[in-house]
Amino acid sequence: MKPILPSPTFVFAQPADALRLHALEQSCFAADRISLRSYRRLVSSDSARILMVLDAQAVGGEPQALLGSAVLLFRRRAQVARVYSIAVAAQARKRGVASLLLAEAERCARQRGCDRLSAEIRRDNAASLATFHRAGFVTCGQYENYYADGMAAVRVQKNIK
Repeated sequence: MKPILPSPTFVFAQPADALRLHALEQSCFAADRISLRSYRRLVSSDSARILMVLDAQAVGGEPQALLGSAVLLFRRRAQVARVYSIAVAAQARKRGVASLLLAEAERCARQRGCDRLSAEIRRDNAASLATFHRAGFVTCGQYENYYADGMAAVRVQKNIK
């Protein structure tokens, strides 16, 4: 794995970021993608936070490149936060971006008073499963026919307190 670019910047998405987030989602996934309408709703929701990791090496006044994003969902009075989606730009893959996003998601969930972080991952997405397992998540279940194409989801969870 190549190291991530120097000094990545983490920010929470704002309404103006919905189009960039949607474009990243479209480039990363062939199906089961978050719609632009949903991103617009999520960035304004009290029950969601979208983390973005940006390349700190922006050039000539250009916006910083979006290297990846993580959508976190929270339920009122629940102690578990859910990683709903992690997307990493093609040029940033295998550089630790997903791991950085997971670590930042943990920090964010802890700040919201959560003691666990969970996610559902496509059973055929070995790279994503490996990333979550390396980050200390354990498999705690499976849902058959979870995705539109019939693929099962593996449920993972991590205690973060």
